[in-house]
Formats: sequence, C-alpha cells, structure tokens
Amino acid sequence: MEVLMKCEIQVAAMQRAVATVSPAVARRSTLPVLSNVLIRADKTTGITVQATDLEIGLSTWEVATVESEGAACVPYQTFNDWLKEMDKADVLTLAGDEDSLQAVCGKFTADFRSIPADEFPLISGSHNKIAAIELDPADLIKLVGRVVFAASTDESRPVLKGICLDFDAAGLTGVAVDGFRLSKMSINGFDAPAQRLIIPADTMSVLGKIAARIGDTVLVYFPEPGAPAQATFNIGNVDLVSHQLQGSFPDYNNIIPTSPTKLMTLPVDRLAHAVRAALVFARDSANIIKISISGETMSIKAASAETGDFEADLPVAFTTDEPDLIFSFGLNAVFMSQALAAMPPGQVIIEAKEPGYPFLFRPEGDGEEFVHVIMPMHVN
Repeated sequence: MEVLMKCEIQVAAMQRAVATVSPAVARRSTLPVLSNVLIRADKTTGITVQATDLEIGLSTWEVATVESEGAACVPYQTFNDWLKEMDKADVLTLAGDEDSLQAVCGKFTADFRSIPADEFPLISGSHNKIAAIELDPADLIKLVGRVVFAASTDESRPVLKGICLDFDAAGLTGVAVDGFRLSKMSINGFDAPAQRLIIPADTMSVLGKIAARIGDTVLVYFPEPGAPAQATFNIGNVDLVSHQLQGSFPDYNNIIPTSPTKLMTLPVDRLAHAVRAALVFARDSANIIKISISGETMSIKAASAETGDFEADLPVAFTTDEPDLIFSFGLNAVFMSQALAAMPPGQVIIEAKEPGYPFLFRPEGDGEEFVHVIMPMHVN
C-alpha cells in the first residue's frame, strides 16, 4: 500500500487516548463511521484521536514521532480490544492509507480496515479560540456530583434531560429538574458574560470524569454568533464539544420554595443511613417512605405487604410556628438517598411549608450554594 501516514507512539499513550474518547463512540448508529475513531498524525501536534456520536465529540492529543502526516478512521471496538492486549511499555508503530491501518507492536502486527478520514464528522475544538470562562476543576466536579443525578430520563421532555448552566456576573449556576425534584448548585467568585447553556446530563458526567482524571483548569467556550449551538470545553489535552438541548428550561427560581414555616436539622450520615434501610422495604410501594416529626424525634417508616415493615427514630432539631404540631409527610426514598449522598459531611437542614409544598434540603453552613428540592408524596 502507499503509506500516507506513519508514526510511532507509546502504547500507554495510545491506550489513554482511545479510552478518553470512548464515551463519544456511537454504540448503535445507522452511520458506520460513528462507531470508528479518527487517528490523525501531525508533525506539530503529534497524534490526535477523535470520536463522536453527533451529540458529544471528544478529541485528545498525545506526543508522538511523526514521519509522515495523515489520518485513518478505524473501528473503535476492534482497535481498542487489540490495543488492550499490548504491553504499555512498548512502542506502537502505525502506518496507513485511506483503506487500512497497520499497527505493529513488538512481534504483533494487525491490519485494520479504514474508512476515508474525510467521511468522519468535523469536530471543532478549542484551537485558535479564546475561552470565555475558566473554572476550577474541583468546582466543576462538585457541580456534576450535586446536580446531574436529578436530571430527567423522560424522552418526551428532552430539555429536562439536560443540565442548565447559567453564567452571569455572579458566576455560574447549574440546575437539573425532572418534574419531581430539583438540584441547584452555584459557583460564585468570578464574573461571566450572560449566557445559558443546556448540556445533556450524560455529557456533563463525562466532563466531570475528565476533570477528575486530568485536574487542569476547565476552559469554557460559548457558541459563536451564527455558528451551530455547540459548547466547547477544554481540560488539558482534551476537548469536549457538546450539542445543546433545545427548548424552554423551567424557571427554577419559581420552583424553589421560600419562607419556610418548619425547619428540621439532623446529621446527614444518620438520616442517609435510615433512608437507605427504609428503602429496602419501600421498593414495593413506589419507594415512598413516611416521615413524621413529633417533638425532637423524626420517625421514618416503610411497609411492604410482601416483606414486612421498617421503622427508625432519629433525634432531630425541629423548629416550627406550631410547637405542638405532629408533622407527617411522604417522600421518595431514592430521591432522598441520592440528595443526601451529594451532601458534604455535617448537618442537613430540611425546610418545609404547608402540606403539598416542596421540601428543600441544604447543607448547614453552605449558604445557598447547594439546594435540593423534592416534591412530597401522598401516604396513608
């Protein structure tokens, strides 16, 4: 074959690159090219590996010795499975043209069928762009962990499958809503131009994992006027390009309850432990548990006609305008458990109003940085 691309790269570096872009490989698609990864060799940038399912695009680049420049588009699954069997310490030699890519590692040689590189969708990365925002990776990781789990999975309302990122002069607010709960976290301390991005929750999860692995500053690039509604994020040697979900995101400030008449405070870990135990018995009743407050005691109950009953009593600081009130309500135990798992160690404050109003959970001493809202459920 006429070699259009030839280069050498450490196996460990190529394994890392392919693993990085793997979340963007289309697992089921009518377009065969989307189940491939694009490998491009450039004497200036080394080797770039890309993948996309047209909703998320990932690009990463690694140091390589490039003898001749070129690109090959090879099947992800086959190439990745073969690459995993190679010794990380070895050197991988790649040589290919538009029809095939030959990979040589030690005494192992593999030939992969290739699709012409110009058939692979263009991923517009961060090169030659100016970042609008810089985020601390720890802040982004925290936002993802506190918000993404509350996004909807309902295909009939696709905009709710996204995370709303509102940038303004106060910083960044990230919100997820699914119709039964809301999770909101704010990152303050920097000035940003007013901009709203609605990024798929799955894409935000991928971004959080990349930030956790690399640990570099997260650069955010807003869509350019007249360009496709895409947002670009850069972390170290990785670019993530995401399409934006279209539609009207709910006015989350109108969902978050204000002026509570009842406040409950207790340790996060004790409440989380009791809720997880109650969930064992609540699975047969749509995960609903009954919570009652009387004096300084919170009672958590769950019942199953098939498996039995559960009850736990926890000490609680309960403040209300009606001192003799016995206050009862039902909540989804899965929602509670996920919300409490996102809380930092310490005390959780639960704010309530009248029956039927949403319940607000927030860490004590956290201000308004993180709040979680759950709608109550009817219990007998």
